[in-house]
Amino acid sequence: MSAAPRPAFDSKKALADQIYCCGRKLPRYAFFMLSGAICDVVQFVVNSIVANMVAGLEYERDTVAWTISYTLCIALRQETHRIFVFGAYEGTYWQNLSRVYMTYATTIAASIVLRSMLGHVAEELPTALTEVIDARTIAYIGTVLCTGCFSYFALKRGWKKGGPGGGSKSPLPK
Repeated sequence: MSAAPRPAFDSKKALADQIYCCGRKLPRYAFFMLSGAICDVVQFVVNSIVANMVAGLEYERDTVAWTISYTLCIALRQETHRIFVFGAYEGTYWQNLSRVYMTYATTIAASIVLRSMLGHVAEELPTALTEVIDARTIAYIGTVLCTGCFSYFALKRGWKKGGPGGGSKSPLPK
């Protein structure tokens, strides 16, 4: 007797639309968090490399490293978001990548200010906290969390053709 064939995943659909737990779909945001976490690990490594490359900067070295590493990792984020969260994009890879960069432009600009502010605040935290996690990492994590929340809603709105604020409404379920 042969076993029933396993249902195959549809590569055009997001995993968020195909994976069920106890008969229920998980919230799409959970998949965005997983997708983002994968990219955040890669970005953290890139950030460390860039921070060492710009070690000679006297002003806002960590913010510069954050901005460069965030910008470099957007193409990876586009692909993990496609696989995990939003599914196939309309148009070509390059058209969608430009839409994703445009969406992230606001996040990048805001994160520069946010990363700088959190860095200065984290430096003033009690020593007991910064002995466990250094101030730079605390500011990095705070920036990741804030930009992640904003990015989810901005990308959800602009993933399909029409981009942010234009064209069609996103056909993604809420």
